[in-house]
Amino acid sequence: AVGHGDPFRSYLGMYGVTLDDDGRHWIFSSVNRGKRCIALDVASDSGREVFHRLIEQADIRALSLGKPSVVSDVGWFAELPGETALKIPVGDEEEETLTAALELLVTRGDVRAALGEAAAELARREHDVERVADLYVAALEQAAGGGAVDDAVLRRVSEAASDVGIEPGSAEAAEIARRLAEAELG
Repeated sequence: AVGHGDPFRSYLGMYGVTLDDDGRHWIFSSVNRGKRCIALDVASDSGREVFHRLIEQADIRALSLGKPSVVSDVGWFAELPGETALKIPVGDEEEETLTAALELLVTRGDVRAALGEAAAELARREHDVERVADLYVAALEQAAGGGAVDDAVLRRVSEAASDVGIEPGSAEAAEIARRLAEAELG
C-alpha cells in the first residue's frame, strides 16, 4: 500500500507474533536482508525518469549474469547488439512478437545459452571495472583541459630539450619521445 510498504512487514503481528523495533517480523527481515525498497510516483516526470534509469541498470545486471533478455527496441535497449537480447519492436505487432520471443526462450535452450553467453561477454567487455575507470579518467582529463594540457606539457618538454641542446632526431630526442609515449603524451 502506498505509504506503508510491503504488508508482509507486519502481517504476522496481527496474530500476536513479536515484531522487531521497526515493526517487522524476523522472517520478513531475513528474506529481505540486503534489499532496498523505494516508492516511485510514475505519474510524475521525475518518477518515470528514475524508473527508466533503474530498468536500464537492471538490464546491465542481467547481462552481466549471462541472463537472456527480452527488451523493447527503443532507447538504450535499441543499442544492444542483436546477439545479446531479443529486441521487440514497439507497435501493433508488439504483443505477438513478445509472445513468440518468450516461447522461443522457453523451448530453445541453445538460444537461451547463446544469448546469455553473448550478454555476459558484452558486460565483461563494455562494463569491466578497469575499462570504466579509464573512461572516467579520460572524461575527467578532458573536462580539466585534456588536449590543451597535453599540448602545454609537450611544448615545455620541447623547450627544455632545446634549452639543453638536444637536437631533433638525436638519440636523446628519441628517448624523450619514447618516454612521452609511455605517459600517453605525444
